[in-house]
Amino acid sequence: MRKTARNLTAASLMASAIALPALAHENVRGVVVDKATNEPLIGAVIRVAGTQDQVVLTDSIGGFKLENLPTGAYTISINYLGYLPEVIDSIRLSADSLFTFSVKLEARDISLDHATVVGRRDKESENVALTVQRNSVVAVQQVSASEMSRKGASDAEAVVSKVAGISKQDGVKNVFVRGLGDRYNVTTLNEFSVPSEDPEYKNISLDFFESDIIQSLDVNKVFNASTEGDVAGARINVNSKELSGKGGLAIGLSGGFNTQTAGHTLLLPDGMNAFGGARGSWPSAEGLDALYSEQPIGLFRNRLNPRRHHVPVNQSYGISGGHRFLLGERELPLSLFAVLGHSTDFNYSTEAIRDAGTNNRNIYRDQTGKKSEQSVRQLGMANVTFSIPGTHKLAYNFLTVHDSRASVGNYMGQNSKFGETSYADEGGLYQRQQVNENFLLVNQLDYNWTPSVRHKLNVGAAYNTMEGDEPDRRDLYMGLDTDNNALVPLVGEGYNNRSYTELKEKDLNVRAGYTFRLTDDLENPSNLRVGYKARLVSDDFRAADYGFYSSGRPQLDVDYPDFDGHVNSEGIRTFVNYLPSSYTVDKDIHTGYVEATYGFPTGLTANLGVRYDHVDMAVDYDIQQRLRGHNDFKKHFVLPSLNLRYDLTDRHALRLGLSRTYTLPQAKEISPYQYIGAAFNSVGNPDLKPSDNYNADLKWDWYMGEGEIVTVNGFYKYIKDPISRIQTTGGGTYMRYENVSNHATVAGVELDVRKKLFDLGGKAESVHSLTAGVNASYIYTSVRVPNSTSLTYENKGSQLEGAAPWLVNADLTYQWTRGERQVTTALVFNYFSDRLYSIGMEDYQDVMEEGVATLDFVASAKLTKRLSLSFKAKNLLNPTHKLTRRATIKERDDEGNYQYVGKGDKLVMNSYRNAIDLSLGLSLKF
Repeated sequence: MRKTARNLTAASLMASAIALPALAHENVRGVVVDKATNEPLIGAVIRVAGTQDQVVLTDSIGGFKLENLPTGAYTISINYLGYLPEVIDSIRLSADSLFTFSVKLEARDISLDHATVVGRRDKESENVALTVQRNSVVAVQQVSASEMSRKGASDAEAVVSKVAGISKQDGVKNVFVRGLGDRYNVTTLNEFSVPSEDPEYKNISLDFFESDIIQSLDVNKVFNASTEGDVAGARINVNSKELSGKGGLAIGLSGGFNTQTAGHTLLLPDGMNAFGGARGSWPSAEGLDALYSEQPIGLFRNRLNPRRHHVPVNQSYGISGGHRFLLGERELPLSLFAVLGHSTDFNYSTEAIRDAGTNNRNIYRDQTGKKSEQSVRQLGMANVTFSIPGTHKLAYNFLTVHDSRASVGNYMGQNSKFGETSYADEGGLYQRQQVNENFLLVNQLDYNWTPSVRHKLNVGAAYNTMEGDEPDRRDLYMGLDTDNNALVPLVGEGYNNRSYTELKEKDLNVRAGYTFRLTDDLENPSNLRVGYKARLVSDDFRAADYGFYSSGRPQLDVDYPDFDGHVNSEGIRTFVNYLPSSYTVDKDIHTGYVEATYGFPTGLTANLGVRYDHVDMAVDYDIQQRLRGHNDFKKHFVLPSLNLRYDLTDRHALRLGLSRTYTLPQAKEISPYQYIGAAFNSVGNPDLKPSDNYNADLKWDWYMGEGEIVTVNGFYKYIKDPISRIQTTGGGTYMRYENVSNHATVAGVELDVRKKLFDLGGKAESVHSLTAGVNASYIYTSVRVPNSTSLTYENKGSQLEGAAPWLVNADLTYQWTRGERQVTTALVFNYFSDRLYSIGMEDYQDVMEEGVATLDFVASAKLTKRLSLSFKAKNLLNPTHKLTRRATIKERDDEGNYQYVGKGDKLVMNSYRNAIDLSLGLSLKF
């Protein structure tokens, strides 16, 4: 990175701040746990009254210590949200005495009044997640690990897509929040930014974060000064797991299959091993130059023919565990926690791809395809936490993910590629072999110092690296010889290609924040907060395409064409177009923020803040040595925010959020590099400019009881210079990025209800309950596109890309517990209505994704203290996913000019089904 000196300075400052002060003498030591589960309670309030008053909070293992208390009589009270309080009276202490004890708090039926929760990242229960939501001034939704397990969510993407106002677009990475796609959202890990593995996207794919490593998820759709500025939809923060309790060991495994893979032999690209490692060494330029007119045997390590896989069984294995050590005479806690996992999944689908002119009559692509897919992943996570209870906490988090996805698609039928050959009528086969291999490495260091109840300092740093490779993509075209029922490789430029792309990213984050509480009363949220953040990113992207002509015109088998045999026997006549493309990005974002929170006696709490972002981004690109350029983007953003919470009663609260944010164009979007996809191509636009976003939210919460809530949320957004993907008349499959209008508006309402239908348990050790949850959203988006079909002829606006007007998520959960045995079953339903896939420009109508409904069934059984079983049936309805576009109908007027009349028949441009996934799992705990 070009910022080496600054990076070293930031790291040195952080190291200096982490130096721990000298230890004081302790008088009281204790631990607070849940009476039913013995799990530590983090953030419990310990208040000492007597000769000298003192207030502390329990740490990540439920422990606390009181120091430097003079001789005298004391009363200790212990309070925690959702639990009955405990009081210990008449304790006699001397200056050199040590009093130790443990407290087991009993859960109560409803939550207590508002208080500050410190240990929010360390809890996995749904009740604590609701408590976090209830006590936050800024509206936030937290999804706990237990809720993820109950709904059968295997990763962060699966559970976030079930939050109100959030949906997943199939075939598109990451989620849409209130109709706003990837570029309008931000993903963080432990509140540190992480790089994306794909140059097409701003954020890392959420499915990288598997449920095994997630403690909880925060979804912030309302923003304050300390939230990232480059956001308009949501900040999705993944809180990684830490050790809970004293430690232990868990082993899990599962196996299953996809109903469409059963009975099929899958075709997969040559060059990927069982662990997802891909052979992808780039051919040397020198070797190609030397053999430019000869047969380049040996330059490519992978075969052109796909390999066959006969037993496509999904499988996963995982192990997790940790231990807590007590160090020294003061028994200072050091906790270790680690997770290792491996998974392999297969999929087989059939799909149809079509495209045509604006009237949908001149069809130039009409193909049916069979696609085989394999995904392989390994992950490793570790957490090391050392704390001096009540004062210091130092945590190191490590995460590594290796993710590989391979696919082979055989598409038979008409394609414009065949239009200028002798196979224009019969068409032929387009075969696409693709491997994507990603490697993420995350290192995070975080330190909290709380010298007193009023003061808290947080400093931290993260250094991440990401490498995303697409090694040796193979695109082959073969014409269909109907007389001989054979395939014949096409001869000519652009028919047969091998392509390589590589993205390397280095990402340094530093932060420092200081919080000063205005009172010693921990139930009073009033405080001042100032902070600094920096993110320094360096991207290096390169790509190369190797096209070749084939010698001879052999007859190849229709079902399994032996392209390698043809190449090895007949040879390749020449290579073309192997000049590389590249772009580099250096992006620095420096941030300063200040915010104040004040609790008024009337029940009103206000948070007022301002954030300053200085953005410096430089992009250099070289497209096949034909198009070179430099984009230098520098801008200052001043981002004010106001958040209010008014407690109408103990059970009812109103929240108002107002903020200004921005959206930057992504590096690839401002580079003119063109990416070739199976169904659509995309290209960047160097003239893109950032969007300014103005956000308003109004939310009402009704806390009905333990684990029960009703929420209604209305929102409005005004986006200046919105960025979207458009389809142009440069070819029906050509997409580019544009500031499509001078503004767009987003508005809607969200409803979220969680209610216990019945609970017949009656005893603390017995549960027999049925719980229902439903959330629904109506989202209105409007963008006026000056040169779109709908505006030119109908004077109407379009929607924002990915925006579904209606979203519904629902779950019905049955739980039975008796002693150590437990059974949980859940039905999870999801629906989204028709939504925009891409905006149609000029004479093209918009491309729409038709709405679908999905249904999952999840069951788990804890048979003994150590043994558990699980069963999942995903996508039970198995709907057909479709992309469609209406025809544009025009007629001649009296002067002979074509005039828009209306929309015609619907063309199905792409359709496929994903099949049903079945899996059975087993878990052992020690």
